[in-house]
Amino acid sequence: MRRLLATLACVLLVMSCRDSDPAAPPAADASGDAGREPVVELADEAALSELSAWRAMPEPRRDRVYRQQSSVDRGKGGGGLRIFERGNKDLNNWICAAPDAELGKGLAPHAFDQPTCAEPWVKGAVAARFTGSGTMVRFWMTTLAMRLSPADDEVLRVYVDDEREPLVEAKVSAIADGSAGEMFAPPFGAGTFRWVSWRYPVVFGSKLIVTIDQLGILDNVYHQTDVVLDATPRLRKRASARLAGRDAANAALLAPPVGTDALLDERRTIANGETVTLGIDGPATIDALTVERPERLGNVEAVVSWGGVEAMKLPLSDLFAASLSPPTGTSLPLVTTVGGDGGQATLRLPMPFAGRATIRLTNGGDPIEVAITARGTRGAVGATRLHAIREQTLAPATGDHPLVHVTGPGRWVGACAMLEGHAMSGSDISVEGLNFLEGDEKVSLDGVLALPGTGTEDYFDSAFYFLGGDRATPFAGWWGVNEDRSKTPWSGRATACRWHVLNDAIDFAAKLDADLEIGPGDPTLLDRYRTVAFVYR
Repeated sequence: MRRLLATLACVLLVMSCRDSDPAAPPAADASGDAGREPVVELADEAALSELSAWRAMPEPRRDRVYRQQSSVDRGKGGGGLRIFERGNKDLNNWICAAPDAELGKGLAPHAFDQPTCAEPWVKGAVAARFTGSGTMVRFWMTTLAMRLSPADDEVLRVYVDDEREPLVEAKVSAIADGSAGEMFAPPFGAGTFRWVSWRYPVVFGSKLIVTIDQLGILDNVYHQTDVVLDATPRLRKRASARLAGRDAANAALLAPPVGTDALLDERRTIANGETVTLGIDGPATIDALTVERPERLGNVEAVVSWGGVEAMKLPLSDLFAASLSPPTGTSLPLVTTVGGDGGQATLRLPMPFAGRATIRLTNGGDPIEVAITARGTRGAVGATRLHAIREQTLAPATGDHPLVHVTGPGRWVGACAMLEGHAMSGSDISVEGLNFLEGDEKVSLDGVLALPGTGTEDYFDSAFYFLGGDRATPFAGWWGVNEDRSKTPWSGRATACRWHVLNDAIDFAAKLDADLEIGPGDPTLLDRYRTVAFVYR
């Protein structure tokens, strides 16, 4: 989230900010305040199976409903700071709080949707409350203090099914760095003290409540809780002992299966204005599509068709999120490697096709060598195909940037963004070249607002304007983040991908509408946004 606010807080509160050495987090007490032994399992067999079912990725489901609750702006006062204007007070917003909740003192006042909590036994401030049965698939949070150093006394609690005692009660610091236990450590957790991004499934049969407590000074809290609800409520109960499915999920998050059949291996020099068509006979599934040095391929337009039906049309560099800078690191669907002749990027979302797959490459620039390979598996496939939907917004912008808008049933499995923008006007402490990242995602599924966002980098599983440089986790990655202060206004750029894969896949029955706000409700901060959304249809 907001680097500028942490700096501003130090100035306003006239205090000494804590050391920010990421290599030395404090020891954590995973048992939390209650001193109880932590539970040994939070999931059931079905939830863990969904976290490892890579081959089932292309098939949308009708029995699951994706929903998020967050600290999105409620329009209930912003504390008088300029950065909170235009509906940008995306912190310290809660459903309710217990009378004895310790909420500290922040830059913005705490706001509550309800004056009291329906469950009197709940402790702390309620960040999320869901009814029905389902699985919590993601919990993300940060505080301004966590930008500077690990959390202190802050506690996260998770209650399920009207049980009076929390299922999870642990220090935020231990959850963030993974020392709370293997269910919180990478690859299920992000493993950084600056924010929590926790992916281990927590099942509930009738209710889920997430609270945060024991906040201190500077603990201005941003939070998001994502669940997949069962369309028809059913009995869901965590296992009483550690499930072996945890090992399968761990393995799948580190290395999903890739077929061994060589489906395509081409190296062509394409002249200006020339078109080359490459083909693969089906039925088959491409598990890994690889190109060399994708950052060079911005002038090469790629049109991908499955059985004669066009599914992708975009610069080849955009398909690998490489148009601003070459990708780094390894996420589940996007892998990069570096060799002597430069890097390779591999897209490994499953791409099934029944007839003939074609990749038509047209060069609109100087002659260039394109090396492209595909590996996968041959055999029968289902009816769903992968589509890559590119959107571009150039200055001057007058509204939000469209991420993806499609009708009909489908499954959204990811979005990559190549973002260029600049700072707000003025010269106060809130001005930074990356101010355009204040924008929230707004995602509606079948006409219902399902993901109310709190900031661009928050959606991409990061915080503080992607503080800390290049990073990749199984579900997200970002790179090439920089700020240029050599001109006025200051400018910046960033590339990031968020992958809605496995249990985080977003299914819709009739319509998907996703937009990305620009800055704090200020589209003039955009220079150029390019995004690619990946949808199975």
